[in-house]
Amino acid sequence: MTLITQDSFAPFSGDKYSMRNFRLHPLPWPEDILRDLGSAEVRLRVTLSYFIEPSASRRGWRNKYAYASHGLRFDLQGRTENQAEFLQRVNREAQNEEGGSRSSESDRWFLGERGRHLGSLHQDEWTGTGAELAHCNNVAIYPVGGWWKNNGRKDRRDLPVRYALLLSLQTKEQGVDLYTPIATQLHVPIRTSIPVA
Repeated sequence: MTLITQDSFAPFSGDKYSMRNFRLHPLPWPEDILRDLGSAEVRLRVTLSYFIEPSASRRGWRNKYAYASHGLRFDLQGRTENQAEFLQRVNREAQNEEGGSRSSESDRWFLGERGRHLGSLHQDEWTGTGAELAHCNNVAIYPVGGWWKNNGRKDRRDLPVRYALLLSLQTKEQGVDLYTPIATQLHVPIRTSIPVA
């Protein structure tokens, strides 16, 4: 089962280009089905792709914020966090990354924070039990600095950034229908073919 979202938002504001926005994507998990899986393994692959405006100069070789206009990061709500705690953690992580540090890594991710944030196409895979994933109800997309943030050009302040987010959920368990409950919740139209005589 794969969910695809495309969106845009203006991430920075003010003369100092402080972060003003991020996107929170609630996940339409079939929580009861995931809980029923118990300790069965579930894999969630998260892919984030976005467009940057590259700097016309060669400054990117000297400063990590000089080549790309901005960066985006994703994070999954933790299995023990409620939504308010998750939002606080995302804000804290965005500030820490701007300051040059990152939070501790989760052992559930294949690449983790250090390996997945290069370029403008990020992908990582979370592995855990269905019961654990049932509580991870949100994915946040948040911005980090680039040359838009570090120069004084006011014409870049309100430019939106575009991105696509893909979430693929799978399990090795047989007979588990993840698609139908999600399609029902999202009101996905079902195609039927009617034979014409």
